[in-house]
Amino acid sequence: MRSHGRGTTAQLTLTAAGSPRYPEIVFAGCGGATARFTCDEPTTVPGQAVDSMTLEASHLARMPEARRRQLLRECRRLLKPGGRLWVEVGPRDDQYPRAELHRAAWSCGFEAWVRFAAGRAALSVPSPRPAEHPLVSILIPAFKSTDFAATLDSALAQSWPRCEIIVADDSANGEADNTIADLVESRRANLRPGHGMRYIRHAANVGGRRNYLGLFAEARGAYIKFLNDDDILARDCVSRMALVLRDHSQVTLVTSYRRLIDAAGAPLPDEAFNQPVLDRDAIIDGRGLATFVLSRMTNFVGEPTTTMFRRADMVDNEPHMMSYHRRSARRNGDMSMWTTLMSRGDVAWLAAPLSSFRQHADQVQRSEHFLAEARQAWAELVQDARDTGLIAPLYVDFVKAAAPLNGHDDPEALTDRAEAFYAADDRIESRRLLQMVLEGYPDHTRARVDLACIDWEAQQSEDAVLGAMLAVTGGSPTATSVANLRDMLVAVGRRDEAGAVTDAYTPVPAGSRGGPV
Repeated sequence: MRSHGRGTTAQLTLTAAGSPRYPEIVFAGCGGATARFTCDEPTTVPGQAVDSMTLEASHLARMPEARRRQLLRECRRLLKPGGRLWVEVGPRDDQYPRAELHRAAWSCGFEAWVRFAAGRAALSVPSPRPAEHPLVSILIPAFKSTDFAATLDSALAQSWPRCEIIVADDSANGEADNTIADLVESRRANLRPGHGMRYIRHAANVGGRRNYLGLFAEARGAYIKFLNDDDILARDCVSRMALVLRDHSQVTLVTSYRRLIDAAGAPLPDEAFNQPVLDRDAIIDGRGLATFVLSRMTNFVGEPTTTMFRRADMVDNEPHMMSYHRRSARRNGDMSMWTTLMSRGDVAWLAAPLSSFRQHADQVQRSEHFLAEARQAWAELVQDARDTGLIAPLYVDFVKAAAPLNGHDDPEALTDRAEAFYAADDRIESRRLLQMVLEGYPDHTRARVDLACIDWEAQQSEDAVLGAMLAVTGGSPTATSVANLRDMLVAVGRRDEAGAVTDAYTPVPAGSRGGPV
């Protein structure tokens, strides 16, 4: 995430009022301005806008755990990397149960370590500071040698400058001819500069799950890329995915469209589970994609080969990586991993086919016993997601909320283009470009002002009011941003709040760069 603009410490308070089960959500900041939502009404304004938040509720202890976690995730979404959430802890009705907060904080995307002082807890949003080219661990759990050579060659061909390839050989009966070991040794000469390769041979067969978990424990890289022993990576797969994780701290999982291939490597027609999620690169709210995937009990995210994630976003999962809500997955361990990561942040979807998933008639996933256990595992995962507030009807329209991925475009030029499209009455393209700016530069004040104005024009909603609040609170307040917020508050009948905003801010001169007001 890149910084843009000056700005002072930006603070916001989230208050849940009324019924513990169906509270009203009130955001307060900007000298007394408020934006009000029902508990089942999602906010869609771009996040990463404020430095500090306080979570309050008169019945916090009596809220269902699902509601409390929904509040935590919304606070994490609005906070900047390194931002801090303050919440009172203790036994009273208006305090968060201390024992639960330890578990919930990490699951909802905060750091695992929670600081307690004077009856309050401080939860911190992770703030990755990656190198220009973080080390990527390409982890290959090997079992069969039939297609292993093509798999290993695709790992060796990756264009990312820093990779470690780790092969864990769990081949049946030890494969007396050492085929996998021989293939690894025969390819060492093909290692690119900056790449390394390690080979691990299990003395006895440990099984697929233990092989995955052992590889994860061996990984030294900041980013994790599993590669099944018969799948194929596109040459730029690691580079494309690593850049997203490096540049977008709110993204905890990167995936892409994956092609299906047969045993001979020939392409197969798409099936329901690998249909493209979107036709464009985008960042998707993790809560929305989780609701979409889990409600259909179909793994649209992909197999382990298809994804990449930060080691830091998984290493504290309990009891192990293939778990969610402390339940070890009986099957579909990858879906428990993806659910954990979607609970902690957003998902980046890349529309290009960056991997190929090989299908065989004898794959274990096709056996009746496996399918019966998989169905039970899906049901357990869906229930756990409901119990933790991750799957909910309010998040179902994830496609509408998906924001385009920003590369390295100049934010001022993109905002200029957005304003030109607005002037030409193309609100859709204007909004898309502004979202793109704010994905890469969340504290870009002019883009936030423009987006809030477009949302207000389309529908005088609380989302627009919150967007205008964040333009004032989270960036460098200008005369335009303060005036927009004041006018919105007057229009919804909050004249006292409008007056307080005017009194509270002496804005930085706008330089006559307003936007589509």
